Amino acid sequence: AQGGGAWSSSSHPCEMSFYTTPSGATSATQRMLISAAGNVGIGTSPDTLFHVSGTGADVISRVECLHSVSSAMIDIVSYAGRDSILRFKEGSTVKARIINDASTDSLVITDGSDAAVLYIEGNQVGIGTVPNKPLDIDADIAGYTLDILNADASGAEGIRMNFSGYAPNNTSKDFISLQDSGGSKGRWYSNGDIYTTSGTDIQSL
Repeated sequence: AQGGGAWSSSSHPCEMSFYTTPSGATSATQRMLISAAGNVGIGTSPDTLFHVSGTGADVISRVECLHSVSSAMIDIVSYAGRDSILRFKEGSTVKARIINDASTDSLVITDGSDAAVLYIEGNQVGIGTVPNKPLDIDADIAGYTLDILNADASGAEGIRMNFSGYAPNNTSKDFISLQDSGGSKGRWYSNGDIYTTSGTDIQSL
């Protein structure tokens, strides 16, 4: 233990350091510090409650469970109504986050510019938007919104749409509905009919 700041008659700050001497050396090196503020640092002087820093390649910390019927787990626990966040940084710049949004009980993943790009809420997934359908995509980009490539030479389907809940040859439920800002532009029904729409007039192809 050692002094952790200036002492006075009303203040006696103290910190605790742990040292080891590596193989091939004769002098000790500080390995862990518990600061006067109660922060714990391994390999560094801590500026947060728990701070780990290393200069070795790749693995700095590891959580390992060797129990034959259990799984390794890390709990991130927040106060009721508050988000839990896993944040990724390069230096001081936030690059991405994985967020449990407490207000919607959803999982949000941000991209390299820290903009939300993926939402998982219940059984719904949103890309670029909060979902209100099983899959909701909102893209504000030039080019294709959705590009599906199947390079398998076996000839498997690129896209299969199966609406088995409806009776076959249904003419009231769309397989595919095409729309723009002016409204409906075309429909494909499960009976195989394809229609184009101009205003309120529907013409069979």
